[in-house]
Amino acid sequence: MQEVILMDGIAGVTRPAGNTALVQYGIQTEDSDMRVHISAVSRRAYVYLTKSGLDAIQSGNFRKVAVYTKYIKTAEGYLVPPDKIPGCYSVNIPDEDWIEINNLESTSEKGRKAVEITKRLLKRKLISVPVSIAEITDEVMQVKGTDIYVSARVKIQVKCDFSAGHKEYGGTGNLFLQISECNPFKRY
Repeated sequence: MQEVILMDGIAGVTRPAGNTALVQYGIQTEDSDMRVHISAVSRRAYVYLTKSGLDAIQSGNFRKVAVYTKYIKTAEGYLVPPDKIPGCYSVNIPDEDWIEINNLESTSEKGRKAVEITKRLLKRKLISVPVSIAEITDEVMQVKGTDIYVSARVKIQVKCDFSAGHKEYGGTGNLFLQISECNPFKRY
């Protein structure tokens, strides 16, 4: 496993106050239908079905890496090129929908901004969601004006994947698909 050391530069944090043991938490434990990774570096959203991401990491073709914060292992996951996740597509985030994300912000703040950007992209229909479509065969319903019923109850996991994405857009070339984490510095 390759180790990645991330120094987040947040002043005043010198020793862990929380749990330093990794727990299984990530794409394999979440109850989502699809995922959106917002990349601050490439200013793109990467969208894919959760099952497709799981299939990619379970293929065994991608390397597992450890992430360190202040020299403490805080996460593990897989680096997967977006093009290797079946059905993954990227969306260029328009200027009017972009919210600046600073890597020194708290995890919660980066996540809040990523969710807000995703909501804006959904409202503009730049992100497609899977839908269930049912043709109405009941004549009474048809006479009342309903021929097709469309439903989209989709659960989306949004990640601020700060440097993710295609290299040609300034990203690392990968998405980080996390499988475990700990929170030694109690950052939320």
